[in-house]
Amino acid sequence: MDEIQLSRDGAPIFYPAPEKPELTEMEALELRDQLAALGLLRQGVGSDQPRTINEEGNLRVASALSRIVG
Repeated sequence: MDEIQLSRDGAPIFYPAPEKPELTEMEALELRDQLAALGLLRQGVGSDQPRTINEEGNLRVASALSRIVG
């Protein structure tokens, strides 16, 4: 896992995409979910797909947090 880099004043350092374009696996999955949800909203889909995307994302985050904490 990448360590968060901080500036001298303790603020996190953010990199524009061209300077650090590699996404972590978690970032790529989150981005995929966001794009899928936006596509469904644009289409006006009234199904359970957005809920499923949300639940999968919540499970992924919970799993990552349990590995970090546990």
